[in-house]
Amino acid sequence: MMCDFREVKGVVQGALRRLYRDDSQLFEHNVNERSITHSLAAYLQESYPAWNVDCEYNRNGTDPKRRPVDPVQVSSADTNGKTVYPDIIVHHRGLRGRGANLLVLEAKKAWSAGSPDDDRGKLVAFGRSEDFSYSFGALLLLNRTNVEIEWYRNGVASEESELLDVSAEPGRDAK
Repeated sequence: MMCDFREVKGVVQGALRRLYRDDSQLFEHNVNERSITHSLAAYLQESYPAWNVDCEYNRNGTDPKRRPVDPVQVSSADTNGKTVYPDIIVHHRGLRGRGANLLVLEAKKAWSAGSPDDDRGKLVAFGRSEDFSYSFGALLLLNRTNVEIEWYRNGVASEESELLDVSAEPGRDAK
């Protein structure tokens, strides 16, 4: 079952709004990106019950997942976030290629040190690679009240990037 870009975009936007609304403590307490992406993945899973939604999934079929461009050996015990695994993927476990790999997301807290350039490289590589061929991708630059979303289609940066307002909803008190 394939999805179109508008549908994927709407699901990601809705999951981000819910994340900021229901899990604002993650941002207030400046938790690790992995904690944030875990919660986001849980919201995405609700919208994609026929798919697997995983954080930092380390397999391509049954083989270890390696970056399709300039492979790098890394330890699965890496705690510094230098792995080549995407932050979140929506896919069918054990399968390969475009029909099995719907969405790849990279998230970065905008107030943290570090450039998102490596994340952009991952989105390009995982979208263009024959083994992975993710149909859609997004770099999520997480700010305190908005998310800058850089969209990718088949590993190519899209002109449809956006600034998503995730501040308190009108009529609601900010947490």
